[in-house]
Amino acid sequence: MHFTPPGIPAGHRTRPERQGGAAPAAAAILLALLLAALPAAVAAGTGSGPAAAAESTALPPSFVWERVPGLAWRACGDARIEGGVLEVSLPEAGDGWAEADIDLSGYDGRAFEISATVAAEGVAGAGGAGLRVAVGYVDATAGGGGLSWPSAPCVRGDFGPADVVFTDWFEKERRGAVLRIGLQGAGGRARCDLSTVRIREPQPLAEPRNRDYVVEYPERIARMPLMRGAVVGGMGGRDDWETLQDWGAALVRHQMTVRGGPDVADFEGYARAFRANAAGTLDAMEKTLAAAAAHGMKVVLDAHFVPGGRCGPAQGDPVAWGEDCRIFHDRRFADLLVWFWERVAERAAGRRDAIYGYDLVNEASHHAPAIPGGDISGLQERIGRAIRAIDPDTPLVVESMHADPGWFRSLSPIGLGNVIYSVHLYYPFDYTHQGILTPAGEVFGWPDEARGWDRGFLRRTLAPVIDFQRRHGCRIYVGEFSAVSWAPGAEAYIGDCISLFEELGWDWTYHAFREFPGWSVEREPVSRGMRDENFRPSADNPRMRVLKRGLRGELAPAARKGGPADED
Repeated sequence: MHFTPPGIPAGHRTRPERQGGAAPAAAAILLALLLAALPAAVAAGTGSGPAAAAESTALPPSFVWERVPGLAWRACGDARIEGGVLEVSLPEAGDGWAEADIDLSGYDGRAFEISATVAAEGVAGAGGAGLRVAVGYVDATAGGGGLSWPSAPCVRGDFGPADVVFTDWFEKERRGAVLRIGLQGAGGRARCDLSTVRIREPQPLAEPRNRDYVVEYPERIARMPLMRGAVVGGMGGRDDWETLQDWGAALVRHQMTVRGGPDVADFEGYARAFRANAAGTLDAMEKTLAAAAAHGMKVVLDAHFVPGGRCGPAQGDPVAWGEDCRIFHDRRFADLLVWFWERVAERAAGRRDAIYGYDLVNEASHHAPAIPGGDISGLQERIGRAIRAIDPDTPLVVESMHADPGWFRSLSPIGLGNVIYSVHLYYPFDYTHQGILTPAGEVFGWPDEARGWDRGFLRRTLAPVIDFQRRHGCRIYVGEFSAVSWAPGAEAYIGDCISLFEELGWDWTYHAFREFPGWSVEREPVSRGMRDENFRPSADNPRMRVLKRGLRGELAPAARKGGPADED
């Protein structure tokens, strides 16, 4: 049977809207936002470069590298530019870079990537500090707001001269763009011949496949009622389950993690530790499935990890791999993930009735071409086939890159039936994660008419997912969505999300139940911060009330009784 989404008229086909925001891979976002948070006084610059505006012309999209016209470079911080070459030499952690205005209007509605030849000597710094190439701009498709800062991976130590490339994949309209190259929060020496800066439209990461594939479901899945619930870490006991049951939840997303050895370069040692540690994860999974069955609930089994973690120059990886997940570039680590899922399917054999689906990999990404057949769709299809050899009946849950709505534009469906496709929603990120991965002093509210942030914005953001669903006839599951508790209007944001999912007929799990206090609706902030002392217990609050209404189905179109969730 085909799945017919109730929120979209039969035969209707949506036009994909352009969507703003950076992909919510936490590590990449954090690094990019660190650069955005640098003081404005430093950005103004005290170096010797001319403070001239760029003579910009629109850049034509092409798969061929081209020089960027009209760049007038300025030296900022402790940097100097002589003869078109940037030099930064800092005895201790500091800032120094070259920047230039860049016109990206030629890439409206397209992705782009920028390359620069850089060299580093003894570059060191804490956290995300180092030698960086980045572009900041205002995303006009997101209704304005602050600058976004997509960035190449940070370079530290001794490096090059070699090319550093970064890609901004999303289809946006970028205005007021500034290109920066140099040291951020780091000591050491950095050098860049600024004439080496190039730009192009990136080539596709994988050949599209299964373009016209329509997903078939067994009748029990096609007719399964809309499922509502929450993401959980470890469910500590009966009270956890009874609380969620009392709230009306029918679904939990169980986060599974497995650690390997400390050194990815020692694969055999890493793999031994991984296989040993998987035993405890599988034990916890069995307990979760048993408890869920006892309470009449279903479980999404979520691989909330990637073997080998993310790549990086500091680990000896090619710079072109950036911060991609290692499973896409080293088949040995992909094999570990396949091995883990085979063990899950075997151990879950007696509890399959309690499983909603196997969520194959959480928010994984590769921005460089993967090993043959091992891209985001190819690897998930390989895992799915391995599971189906053991368990042919339980649905698979497949995510786009980063589980991001925009990446559904390029996602190829895997060539298997009974697959549920999953997306996460944290847009606008400046709102949902304010004070976590954004500068601490910024405060954003919901809705925000000036920025165009409202329920209609959420629908436009999800347009690529809606279009994917119509093309492939698939069931959609929103695995995560939330807004940090101190965000003004968080209850309205949660309500708008839920009511939209209900209208579209999508299953959903709120992030998260009794995990980080900033997401928990049972904790209220007394101050902004990540520690327990920044929060107090709360038995009732607006966020809790709207979540409970959602779990009980009271925000479904036929049940809504007014309020901000009712209108786009």
